[in-house]
Amino acid sequence: MTQQSTPAFSEPSLEETRHEIARHWGWFLALGILLVLAGMAAIAFPFLSTIAAKIAIGWIFLVAGVVEVIHAFYVKRWAGFFWNLLIGLLYIVAAPGSRSSL
Repeated sequence: MTQQSTPAFSEPSLEETRHEIARHWGWFLALGILLVLAGMAAIAFPFLSTIAAKIAIGWIFLVAGVVEVIHAFYVKRWAGFFWNLLIGLLYIVAAPGSRSSL
């Protein structure tokens, strides 16, 4: 006799999802309004939105580079250790450049 195990995470049904969306419709409306206002501000102030985008990309590069270097040392025995290390270091070097070139 075999037992069927139930998965730890079961996907909600469509009806449950609709119920959750209907229950939190106010938050979805507020998020939509906030995103529309942020988009309008980005269009109205292109210089500031460009600076904000460059800062965000710089932080993404910095975090990705640190994670890549840690990953390279964590899996040292895998092939491609030096490529992972080099890419991580390049990300770290590129990160300040995208933040400070105002």
